[in-house]
Amino acid sequence: MALVALGVMLLICIPALKLATAQQHQRPITKSLETEPQTSKQQLPSTDGKNSRDPNRHAEETNKEPQKEPENEPQKKPEPENESQKDSDMQDQPDIDITAPVVSTEMKKLLATYVDKNGLVNYQKLRRLRGELRPIEKQLNNVHPAKFISWSKNERIAFWINNYNIFTLKLIIDNYPIDPIIKWPIYPKNSIMQIRGPWTKHYFKVMGLEYTLREIEKDMLMDKFGDPRICFALSLANIAGPPLLNEPYLPEKIDEQLDEQIKKYFSSPQGLKIDHTTKTVHMSVIFKLNEKRFINKYEQIKKFRNKKPNIRAFLNFVVNYIDPGDAKRIQDGDYKVEFIRYNWTLNEQPKQTKK
Repeated sequence: MALVALGVMLLICIPALKLATAQQHQRPITKSLETEPQTSKQQLPSTDGKNSRDPNRHAEETNKEPQKEPENEPQKKPEPENESQKDSDMQDQPDIDITAPVVSTEMKKLLATYVDKNGLVNYQKLRRLRGELRPIEKQLNNVHPAKFISWSKNERIAFWINNYNIFTLKLIIDNYPIDPIIKWPIYPKNSIMQIRGPWTKHYFKVMGLEYTLREIEKDMLMDKFGDPRICFALSLANIAGPPLLNEPYLPEKIDEQLDEQIKKYFSSPQGLKIDHTTKTVHMSVIFKLNEKRFINKYEQIKKFRNKKPNIRAFLNFVVNYIDPGDAKRIQDGDYKVEFIRYNWTLNEQPKQTKK
């Protein structure tokens, strides 16, 4: 009986103990739930040093009218910190000129000052005063394309020929005196050929775009206009090529200038020599360098039909610019053509030595 009573008491006490234990564990949980809101009400630090929960600040922010973000408002360029920065910014932005002339006064003055009547250039002085080239370069870069399109054929031809010759001067003075570490032994020491890639590796700005000398010659002149006379107007900066004119090419008289330039070149031993004894016409290598251009224009003429197309084209061109008597003898006789050895020496005026 005693054992039975003890078992009954255990059955009653054990659940009571479990219930008491559960109540003890529930009290901390209830307490934590009651204190959690207090923890969330703690003031958090603000990133700007002020209390983000500050009621005064919140009231100020609430009373403020919401600011609308500007729509499509252009961003203003920050003001330059100093005058030198302002000048630099002004130089970087091209001052496009829709009224630009084909030939500027500065270009006329520069060519007349540094190029003599024989086409020789005072590179030594021009190098020292190369700042005189800068306004000309700026003018060529600032010409507006709309202005260029409005120009006549002769104006465009004159514009690009003058560009080519001015940029050739710049190419030389930028590398003057020409004295590379590694020299081409087949060319003179002071030759344009000692400059790396003179016609393809150097870029010049016109109307906001960059051009090489080769691109100006081929793309902007020969391919567009197809006039072989232009070959004799472009300076190759040597004493064997056509002399550099000491004035710009002008639209109103460009045909006259081109014809006179060719006649002057053919009267020199570097341009053309006719030997009636051996019945030989000695020509400049300029013809070979521009062979296709002469063939396209002069090969179809029915003179010299017993010659090869290139020689026929060369002779058809030459007879227009030489003495009529010489032209007749060449046409009637069976003259052969040979090419004059080319001299790549720089077309430089004799240097003045200090006394």
